[in-house]
Amino acid sequence: MRLHRCAEIGCHELIKLGFDYCDKHYQSRMNSYHDRLKQSQELKSQTLRGQRDKLEYNRNYNETVRPELGHEFYQTKQWERISEYIKQRDMYTSSVDGRVYGKGDLIVDHLVP
Repeated sequence: MRLHRCAEIGCHELIKLGFDYCDKHYQSRMNSYHDRLKQSQELKSQTLRGQRDKLEYNRNYNETVRPELGHEFYQTKQWERISEYIKQRDMYTSSVDGRVYGKGDLIVDHLVP
């Protein structure tokens, strides 16, 4: 099997052909890339163009991807009635942490739709 050295300066680890970096340097470069991407998105979201693009992306996501995932069920009157009934039945107490929440703060979830 043919090997070559990692492309990171000073690294002498041998890796397979087809890869540029060893696992250690690949992860550090990917982390750096994700950090820079996040910073870029944060800066872009502060501009009017970035805000418009974000709204357009969310609108497109809500119209195309979300209905495919079955989220339209949560928008029905039936789910609203069931949700309200469960909240009142449990006296607005969370089953996860046992805290009492306000009317709009508690979220009802289910296992089977």
